[in-house]
Amino acid sequence: LVQAANAGLDQEMPGDKNGGYFNFLAIANAINAGQVVEATIDDKVHRILRTMFQVGLFDRPVTGNVSANVTSETHRLLARDMARQSAVLLKNIDQTLPLQPLAKLKRIAVFGEAAHTKVITGGTGSGAVVP
Repeated sequence: LVQAANAGLDQEMPGDKNGGYFNFLAIANAINAGQVVEATIDDKVHRILRTMFQVGLFDRPVTGNVSANVTSETHRLLARDMARQSAVLLKNIDQTLPLQPLAKLKRIAVFGEAAHTKVITGGTGSGAVVP
């Protein structure tokens, strides 16, 4: 928490019901221990609230239901296209991309937590923010 807060992280997402690492108690303890100055937290809150005000989150009533399933074929295709367009290859050694046609492709390695668990499609992140 201390290194992340002092390095510029404003909020932890998706976190959990208890706030993950960036929770009130951990931040208060870091401030009381002199590891993070209160002005640093004030600056983070300012940036978060400024953005919320800029997009009008406080100007209209909350509508909808955070438990509602908003998945549609259109949303799925849009998410897939956005992911495709945002993928970054740091080094294209041996012309790795574009991938060979499936008939020639023998295997693809997938790394990270989502490689061995189900795809993360929900949680308590930005999709569950209630101003």
